[in-house]
Amino acid sequence: MAYAANDLTRKWDPGMLPLPGYYWPPGAIRGQGIEALVSAFEALGYEICSGSDLEDGYEKVGLYVNRFGSWEHVAKQEEDGWWSGKLGNLEDIRHPTPHAVSSADYGQVMYFMRRRKRGQRESTEDTKGL
Repeated sequence: MAYAANDLTRKWDPGMLPLPGYYWPPGAIRGQGIEALVSAFEALGYEICSGSDLEDGYEKVGLYVNRFGSWEHVAKQEEDGWWSGKLGNLEDIRHPTPHAVSSADYGQVMYFMRRRKRGQRESTEDTKGL
């Protein structure tokens, strides 16, 4: 999860706090349910979106849950539309679709979330009606 949030210095796991080296975003729900993972990314400025398509001006993540409803994995979308993730303490991987890693080990994608890339202004289309 930390990898998808661009934090390469800590492991993100609310169940391991307050052990050194672990982190969870302040104000985010703590737990292993998908609502906790959604809350953690909302704390980073992400919002749930409709799909995995590459959107100009946004960065996206895919949130994976296992068959018990617990979050299992997070992948992030790269600039070229491919997805990447970290397999625990193993290597980083790249895959063409977010579903390419769906499995019993990593779960299934349940939500996609997006946030505006830093330094990106809203387009006129995004501000209509404001």
